[in-house]
Amino acid sequence: MNKAFIVGAGQVGTFVSRNLVSSGFSVCVCDSDPSPGYFYRYSEAADGVLNSVHASDLQTIEKLAQGHGSDVAIICIGGHQKTSTEFIESDGDQIHALVHCLSAIGTSCFVLISSRAVYGRNGENEINEASPTKPSSEYGHYMLDREIRFQSALNDINRTGVIVRSSGLFGPVRFGQGSHSAKLFDQLLHAAITGANVTITGGENTKDDYLYIEDLARAIGALMKLPRELWPPVINIGPGRLFGMNEICKAFADVFNGWEPNITLDSDCQIPLSALSIKLATSKLGFKPLSLYSSLLSYSQLSNVEAKFGNSK
Repeated sequence: MNKAFIVGAGQVGTFVSRNLVSSGFSVCVCDSDPSPGYFYRYSEAADGVLNSVHASDLQTIEKLAQGHGSDVAIICIGGHQKTSTEFIESDGDQIHALVHCLSAIGTSCFVLISSRAVYGRNGENEINEASPTKPSSEYGHYMLDREIRFQSALNDINRTGVIVRSSGLFGPVRFGQGSHSAKLFDQLLHAAITGANVTITGGENTKDDYLYIEDLARAIGALMKLPRELWPPVINIGPGRLFGMNEICKAFADVFNGWEPNITLDSDCQIPLSALSIKLATSKLGFKPLSLYSSLLSYSQLSNVEAKFGNSK
């Protein structure tokens, strides 16, 4: 049986577990502050696979991973904040130490979940894996530091690894948590259900590339099936295009037939965002993201929302 050790049981770790379990993997998952209700509801994993342990507790990590016999580790931790704008600098060091620790007990392959934020808003028409990293936010600099420390550890121990740079994610999240994109879609889902007014930071011309969490999980599942010698060092996972607020609201209206959004857009971003190219993911993994309509339909169903479904898309 294929076995995976997953570090982090937030949105990404939970849905990656869900995909791998459905594909016949045995998973062992650790998180410093786990939410068993959220994890077991969405991961559909067997009881007992979730462990409460901090990534810096290498002794416990080593014991768990060795007992599980995992040959691949998927690192989903990230974005730990001291304040709303400051990120914990030690996370990169923890990832470096974690890779060394797991390698010493036989883990041969590693995956780091990162973010498109490392590219910044660089004005290119399309961003591919060879595009320069020019983070324009504190979060982007933080994520790039994690990547550098991860790659440094792989070079130290001569192990195979891949950095997965994801678009902004949406889908079910733990209460009180979630990225900016996840909270945006959560707001819109709530508005569609209740008819409440909502104010969104952005404008009619503001566009971004939003990715459904199950699409990212499917991409990781496809990566696990790819021979390790074919793993690229970096791979982008996203929808392959940008979405504006009007299009997003139209998709919600299609899912919740008859919903008329009452949304106030309070600003426009002056620096345009470029779409992530997913040509490599398509060629290597056969990756094809769901349509926005299908993503929102799945999201509402996972959230146990009784949508007034519109026409099939």
